[in-house]
Amino acid sequence: MCKENEKLSMKVAKVFVKTIGNSNFDSVKGYLSALKPFVRLDDSLRQNRLEWVFGISQIYSRKAYREEKYKYGLEFVDRMGEEAHTYISPLTGSNNEDSLLAQLLKCKGKLDTFAINCLKEMLSLMAKEEHIARHIYFAAPPTY
Repeated sequence: MCKENEKLSMKVAKVFVKTIGNSNFDSVKGYLSALKPFVRLDDSLRQNRLEWVFGISQIYSRKAYREEKYKYGLEFVDRMGEEAHTYISPLTGSNNEDSLLAQLLKCKGKLDTFAINCLKEMLSLMAKEEHIARHIYFAAPPTY
C-alpha cells in the first residue's frame, strides 16, 4: 500500500518511530521485523523512508544559559566519547519521537539488551539491502 504513496509512507514511518520508541525489550523485535518490508520497498521514496525512520545526521546546536551565541558540535564535547551529532527524523517534531538511530544512542549504557536487539535486526537488514547499509555507513558518527 505504501509503494509510490508518499502520504501513507509518511504516516507508516511515523507509526514505526513512535512504537519502537515506546516499546519494551520483548516487543521491539516484532516491530523491527515488521519494519523490514517497509524500508525494503523499491520505489522512488526509498531514500525518504530511510531518512524518516533512521534519521538524518545533524550537529548539536543550542544556546547556553545567558549566552548570546549558539554553540555547535565540538564546543559541547568535554570528554572523549561525548556526542556531537544527533539523528533527527523530518517527520517528528518533538524529542519524545526520536529516529531509530537516536533511540539506539539513548539506550547506550542503560538498556543494552534493547540496543543489542535493535542492532542485530539492523545489521541483518543492512546485509540484505545495500542502499540501507550505504545510508547508515555515510551518516555522520555521533562522536568525533
